[in-house]
Amino acid sequence: MNIFLKDEVGVPSTMGAILFNFFQLIGVDLISMGLTWSISLLSIIYLVYKIKNEKRQYDRLKNDSKD
Repeated sequence: MNIFLKDEVGVPSTMGAILFNFFQLIGVDLISMGLTWSISLLSIIYLVYKIKNEKRQYDRLKNDSKD
């Protein structure tokens, strides 16, 4: 399993963060606000990293096809 080739972590953690935010919105106090923020921030960091790597791969393929 290579998490850098497939989006196996980003989507579930993003959905988890959205779900935790929804639970806080409706007033479920069992979900910690700190846990929600940490998962949200980790998701943002992962997705930015993923987009950056995808762009790098696209640029590399684009440059290789010109040669």
